[in-house]
Amino acid sequence: MIGICKDCNEEKLLKSRGSNRYYSWCVDCQKIRNKAYYEANKDKCHANGKRWVEKNREKHNATCRNSYAKNKDRHRQNVYDWRVRNEEKQKAYTNFRRRRQRNATPPWANLLQIKQMYMFAQHISKKTGIKHHVDHVIPLNGEVVSGLHVIENLAVVPALDNIRKSNQFDMSVSF
Repeated sequence: MIGICKDCNEEKLLKSRGSNRYYSWCVDCQKIRNKAYYEANKDKCHANGKRWVEKNREKHNATCRNSYAKNKDRHRQNVYDWRVRNEEKQKAYTNFRRRRQRNATPPWANLLQIKQMYMFAQHISKKTGIKHHVDHVIPLNGEVVSGLHVIENLAVVPALDNIRKSNQFDMSVSF
């Protein structure tokens, strides 16, 4: 609905409240109000957001998946831009991961078999067209238990499954 905004006194599209009900201010003024409120109450807004995500985990995850699916190129560009802007952080993380993997590799580990496992993952990815990762069944830096970088602790799994698993260890899996 077009009306006179009580904040800027201009004739503009007024902010909707629902079915046939409108606020007395325009969309632009509402954005300014929202931004001012957020700046004055950042901690409260963050806490409310976290609480909502905890209560609505499935809905939040579905929304994130849908958003990513619709905006893959933009998401990838954002990740690339972040890595360019934060090159030192990216290098530090990569070095940390390499060091953690190196420290988790015992002297008796068969490095040739481990290398073959990574080559096998690449081969499966090319054959199926689905990206595969080499997963540490027991994570190298787990919260409950930490595993070793040895052939017995490696499995080739689809990349999405590995990313979902993250740094978790499923106690129900038998070896």
